[in-house]
Amino acid sequence: MTVNTGGHPKTSAFTVTKDDEKELRRRLGGALRTARLAKQSTQNQLAELLDTDPETISRFERGATLPSLVRLLGLADALSVTVGSLLGSASPRASDEWAELEILFAR
Repeated sequence: MTVNTGGHPKTSAFTVTKDDEKELRRRLGGALRTARLAKQSTQNQLAELLDTDPETISRFERGATLPSLVRLLGLADALSVTVGSLLGSASPRASDEWAELEILFAR
């Protein structure tokens, strides 16, 4: 992730590159798939719980699309995990990965 100052040293704007977004989609998809499999659920079963199409679940897991925030909340509830755990696992930021590891080792 990069910081774009737009040529103004006193102001900064956080810029997410296309590669950052692609990596986030890939990681979040993996986290969703891992949580679904841990719950021993199929994409069809998860889609039925969320009143959506199984292809939607597949697109999320493949990293083709990102779920909306509302959909992410529903996914976390259906999978009995926290949104934070899904996003922490998905984040390409090292600080988020360390925070997730601290939570795991604290158990």
